[in-house]
Amino acid sequence: MRSTIDDTSLKRKRAKLPEKASKRTKAESSDDDDDEQEVEDRQAEILLLEDEILQSKKNYNNITTLLELASEQKDGLEVSLFATVSLCRVFIRLLASGGLSRKTGQSERETVVIQWLKGRLGDYKKLLVAALSEEDSASTALTISLRLLKAETQIPSDKSDITFPKVFLKDIVGALVGNRFEDVQEEFCEKYLGEYADIRFYTFEGLSDILANHHASPIDNDLFNSVFDMLSYFESVPTSTEDLGSLYVDLPQKKSQLVLSLHQQKKQCQSAWVALLKLNPDRQQRKRLLEIMAESIAPWFIQPELLMDFLTDSYNAGGSLSLLALSEARAAVESEGMDDPFNEEEGDPMQTQAIDSCLWELVQLQSHYHPNVATIAKIMSEQFTKTWYNMEDFLDHSYQSLVEAELSKSVKKPPVVEFMIPKRIFLPNDPASGVEDNLIVKLWQFV
Repeated sequence: MRSTIDDTSLKRKRAKLPEKASKRTKAESSDDDDDEQEVEDRQAEILLLEDEILQSKKNYNNITTLLELASEQKDGLEVSLFATVSLCRVFIRLLASGGLSRKTGQSERETVVIQWLKGRLGDYKKLLVAALSEEDSASTALTISLRLLKAETQIPSDKSDITFPKVFLKDIVGALVGNRFEDVQEEFCEKYLGEYADIRFYTFEGLSDILANHHASPIDNDLFNSVFDMLSYFESVPTSTEDLGSLYVDLPQKKSQLVLSLHQQKKQCQSAWVALLKLNPDRQQRKRLLEIMAESIAPWFIQPELLMDFLTDSYNAGGSLSLLALSEARAAVESEGMDDPFNEEEGDPMQTQAIDSCLWELVQLQSHYHPNVATIAKIMSEQFTKTWYNMEDFLDHSYQSLVEAELSKSVKKPPVVEFMIPKRIFLPNDPASGVEDNLIVKLWQFV
């Protein structure tokens, strides 16, 4: 009986344990409910601040409060992002209503208010760029940033004054390539870079500036990968204006013509690639570049000769890079029409297509072992100071004249020749001569 009672009591005690656990769960649930309620209260406060801003200019100081809530994150990421989105709505409405535009006849006080609002807009942009550097907020910040960028060009004023906010886009692109968030960068490429001609044009321009100001050499791997992925995003290079896509921003006709020019698009992309190639990539980075050179890089170049320095350096690196560089150089030459069209069998110089030919042979001749050949070849690299030149000045030397000149030179110092004419080749030497028999005599016996 005693053992039965003890067992029953033990079972009852064990049965009470889940009740205690249940109480803890309720406590935790209560804490979660409190947290959720606190978040909802803060969001309601943010909405109230937003409404007050839009109701009266007297409440513009609420913008500063929202900026603090968005940047400090003391109330958590959710509240911070809520304040960030709220500020986006505030500034978009202010821009749409002309609240940030100067108009004729405005008072000094109104001008001061506009300048203050522009300052807060600048603070908001910095906040968004900083949010792009945080993985949890980067995607939201990207969407808001591009919405704000578009809204800036929709100010109701003279259309001819509208300019693309390329400085803001450069900051956005800088944050994207400076932080290796592949999903966010892919989102930017898919939604904006690949779709809109103006976004693509000014992204290329921004990348050129970013890389030009990057002084670390060689380039760090994360930055290289980010820029490489962005520039090589396109499966094919556009071949016509129709391939460039539409405009994200409604620009005046003169300014839109620039970004919708196939030549200008290629020029901007060429500059971005050149800036990347100049940053002394390491062997692995060079290999990645060479692997896509013919298909994804060279077709963007309107001056394909700008690739020659990189290809030459890659060739000089040795090993497999040399083979890749030679292969890509040949592919680039063939695909871009850089091969030598000179017709050496044509008797008429005007029909030889010499003017369309590359002078790579002359570059090699500038390092010729014969000084006269090297000197004549180097003349072609010097600045021409006259309109006309006498061709006879370049025809002083021929193969025959060079040989004759070498043979007719007086030998100032006889060359040292270490060579002894053997007296016997197939027969053993006289033992008294002390000369050792050669290998032929040792291996063979001639009779």
